[in-house]
Amino acid sequence: MDFAAVVIDSSRTAKNFTLLIFNGPFNSKKATPAYVKSGLDLREQGMSFGPPRPKPYRIVVGPFESDNTWILVPKGHTYKVQVNEDD
Repeated sequence: MDFAAVVIDSSRTAKNFTLLIFNGPFNSKKATPAYVKSGLDLREQGMSFGPPRPKPYRIVVGPFESDNTWILVPKGHTYKVQVNEDD
């Protein structure tokens, strides 16, 4: 099972969040992230996955209960940001 986490670089004062997504299951003690996006400002935001969104579930990042989010979809052994065709 894949999982996502956000880490904070406390040595920086702005845009200090990094999103990491790992592909699972793991066969070793050391795992390399399948997706890394650093330099993010995720203050007052979060990640969600699963219901009430329709299947197949995707990782949604952004403010809760907002349309101002970005969606990460699996693409091979990594993840890509879903592009809204209306934009």
